[in-house]
Amino acid sequence: MQYWAAKAVEPLVAGERAAAKTQAWFGRLVLVLAAVLAVRVLALAFNGTDLFFDEAQYWTWSQEPAFGYYSKPPLIAWIIAGSTSLCGDSEFCVRLPSPVLHTMTALMLFWLASRLYGPREGFWSGVVFAMLPGVAFSANIISTDVPLLLFWATALYALYVLINKRSWWAPLLLGISLGFGLNAKYAMAYFVVCTVVYAIATPAHRSLLAEPRWWAAIIIAVGL
Repeated sequence: MQYWAAKAVEPLVAGERAAAKTQAWFGRLVLVLAAVLAVRVLALAFNGTDLFFDEAQYWTWSQEPAFGYYSKPPLIAWIIAGSTSLCGDSEFCVRLPSPVLHTMTALMLFWLASRLYGPREGFWSGVVFAMLPGVAFSANIISTDVPLLLFWATALYALYVLINKRSWWAPLLLGISLGFGLNAKYAMAYFVVCTVVYAIATPAHRSLLAEPRWWAAIIIAVGL
């Protein structure tokens, strides 16, 4: 009896150990990213460059929030409007959301890579992304690619869960990510195209295109 009781408890113990390991690696990542964010915000405060043409255009749009602008969807203007309403119209405040959103993207990549490979790999995925030269440069300007990357990473995480788990929160998160991603940059539509190509090219996942939760996510995205 004791033997079978121990066997029944083993999965629970293993799950608790795995969760503790994930939380430990996540905590380390948070510390690293917090330090990187602090340095980038400090550097941004001493950045003496004027807004570039595109940045100035986005700031101009933010003065009159709308549901769309010339050549771009509205999210970038909404983000700038939110930031400048808190700390003013300086170049620092216009650009401040950029390093914050990149940090959030790195955290999301941790959860995605942890699901795929493990928490150690998730940690390094977040760190490597945060340290990429392109990300370091992008953290000093405000552009539509910054929120796009966050919602793309979130959509990837949600899609993985949707494919591998019978959960209804995954299509909700996927739909919200696609919707906000499309409001950040129209290139988010490529995510849907790539998912369809992946499903067609992968026999084991062709049923995804007939999955009600997938279409629920699309409906949510269109609604946003």
